[in-house]
Amino acid sequence: MTMLYPIVFETEESGAVSAYVPGLPVYAAADTHAKTERAIRAVLTDYLNAHPDSQPDARVRVARFSDKERKVDIVGVAALVGARRSKAKARASRANGRLGAVIALAAGLTAIALGGIVAVTSGGHIGTGGGLAGAIISLVLGFISAALGALALSRARPEQQT
Repeated sequence: MTMLYPIVFETEESGAVSAYVPGLPVYAAADTHAKTERAIRAVLTDYLNAHPDSQPDARVRVARFSDKERKVDIVGVAALVGARRSKAKARASRANGRLGAVIALAAGLTAIALGGIVAVTSGGHIGTGGGLAGAIISLVLGFISAALGALALSRARPEQQT
């Protein structure tokens, strides 16, 4: 089984760097972050090999301060990963949704136009090889595509400036 252990690094006023594992008696210090990281890794490895059944009793949470609301919320550790990335992904997703809606609308209108031209110029009946059946299918699918594209475009909210 794989376990994840949070490690807290702190830089002292003297420039020394210390590290500890919340919930376990594992500490290390050195004069640089790289040396402290190597030291805490070695100490934690030795401790876990000597105490294979030990599990940390700490619950790690993150405090998030909002400038707008002027308050602190306590959130999960996952909030540390990709908070800004999530906003960028949401923005890109909205842009892709609008682009897809525009493409569906344009394709639907094109299918309607081409289906209409073929239907008018076919000159025959369905089954005579004049393309009337294909024109009708093109018209139906074109209307469906245009309707869905227009619906998606109307539902796609413009990006809000923050």
